[in-house]
Amino acid sequence: MIRFYFILLIVVFSLPSVAASKVGRLFFVSQGQEVEIRKTGIRTNVDSLTFYRQCLYNENCTFSANDREKIVEDFVIAVMYNRLYTYKIEQYDPCKELNCTPHSIDPDILNDDNNSEEYIDPEGISRRESPASTQSRSTDTVVDAALAQVGSSSVLAVRDQLLKNSKQKRLSIHTFFFEKQDFQHKPLMMCTLEQGGQCQVNRNVTVTNFNDGSIGIDYPYDGSPGAARLSLSISEAMSEWDYECTIASTGTFPNMTMQRVCFYRP
Repeated sequence: MIRFYFILLIVVFSLPSVAASKVGRLFFVSQGQEVEIRKTGIRTNVDSLTFYRQCLYNENCTFSANDREKIVEDFVIAVMYNRLYTYKIEQYDPCKELNCTPHSIDPDILNDDNNSEEYIDPEGISRRESPASTQSRSTDTVVDAALAQVGSSSVLAVRDQLLKNSKQKRLSIHTFFFEKQDFQHKPLMMCTLEQGGQCQVNRNVTVTNFNDGSIGIDYPYDGSPGAARLSLSISEAMSEWDYECTIASTGTFPNMTMQRVCFYRP
């Protein structure tokens, strides 16, 4: 039996910042905000999904149980009704949107009868990331598996099944909280979503913010697939936010504790 592990990362921002490129990444919208999906596995055999939820300035980033439940519900809706999207690069002339003389047209011949498309000025053309609808076979597989479990196409039934699986540890949906100081993301705590959107603090994962700005993350490791996925999700999260980490361990297998110390290296 393939077990699916879901991780929901909620990122807390204190100030606006310049976002990393979104080209080729996978998103959906929940409660008016963009949520990124990341997955691990081989092709369509997904063994984990990570949800990144970016908090806006002054937003309550702890969320209520209903809010957390709604993120999973909106994920199901996005997959079932083809509302996933990605970003692609497009060329555009910013001057056209500012009601000024387009860069692609020579002002001296602006009123000329010639076709303006013949007078392209490549230096005036810019590039930007633009959203585009997409599909993902791997996320289809995850939702299809839950549909088969409940024997129904009800969105709420599928959502509840995913959360039920999380409580039963067949499918783990974690929430990884971050805060942001200046342009640095700092993890605070991890919890596991269960039925009803309840958020149970994962006391086995401890996060320490040291005075020198480094981050310490300790968590158990017994060599199981679940422990390996947890380790991978933490590693990818810290790398995403420009941290370089060293790793050590204490104890003896299979009762080991992994200790990561991460330094911000933008």
